Amino acid sequence: MTTTLIITTIIIIALLALSIGAGQYAFSITPKESTLNPSKLELDFEDIYFQNDNGEVLHAWWLRNLNNPQDTPSPTLVMLHGWNRNCQRMLPYLEHLHQLPLNILIIEGRGHGENSKNSFISQVGFGQDISAALNWLVLQPEVNVQRIGVLGHSIGAAATINASYNDPRISAFIADSSYAHPKEIINRMLKHLHIPFFPMGWLMQQYIQIRLGTTFDKVAPENVIAKMNKPGLLIHGDRDQVVPVNDLRRIQNNAGRNVESWIAEGYHHSNTTEHPEFPEILRNFIQRTLLNSSETQFDHLIHEEVSAS
Repeated sequence: MTTTLIITTIIIIALLALSIGAGQYAFSITPKESTLNPSKLELDFEDIYFQNDNGEVLHAWWLRNLNNPQDTPSPTLVMLHGWNRNCQRMLPYLEHLHQLPLNILIIEGRGHGENSKNSFISQVGFGQDISAALNWLVLQPEVNVQRIGVLGHSIGAAATINASYNDPRISAFIADSSYAHPKEIINRMLKHLHIPFFPMGWLMQQYIQIRLGTTFDKVAPENVIAKMNKPGLLIHGDRDQVVPVNDLRRIQNNAGRNVESWIAEGYHHSNTTEHPEFPEILRNFIQRTLLNSSETQFDHLIHEEVSAS
């Protein structure tokens, strides 16, 4: 082996090691437990725990439907937060939904909240955690297994789209502030960390895809949604600086007619729930898809946004 070949091999191994280290760093966080819970809204809840496909025990809040006089199984909504968040992040959604005749399960994805630290967190893993939550959910006697919806924010929204495609138990989905393609999010992260795309960023992306066991293209929400035939609602703030609102339009352009869009004008990545029209947009979609209620007076708001997109 020549000296040049030896040096080249050492450089390649060093770059690969640095890329893997950067990937581990970028996709690992320190879990933070919630400091607020549904009691803030004067709601009863239960801490429950379930196991995901990796054998990790995950934490969730379980809120039974207390407005069911017949004591029959109720529709259920599963909610999942975004990156570096926890159950507490979903309290604004819960505030808008708790009066509906629903069970609500708010889960914490792997490596987040009360869960153990995880050195590799991804959209794919979050989607698997949703399905693991459903494994627990369908065993509960108060759950109508024919009417289960999912709602996610940010990476949780992207995971919600993936889970809705992969898991036939999901009847409808709501994706708030989802990105269109994970590669673009990773590229933004590389830029933020001042990591050059080539060769380190490129090597890191290859490593991540090997760990995922699939390609970014196959799990990209804009590609996955093209293969789905379930009712969905896409939400996005038009001033989102984390994920551009054009990502919603790209996802919508590939979606079927039963996927609707609504843009919160003047709002950002993490405050769409504060838009005055948000509660009715959200509740009306759930009423039509999970509760089988008729179309309401606010549906025109959604249809107008779809046309504008």
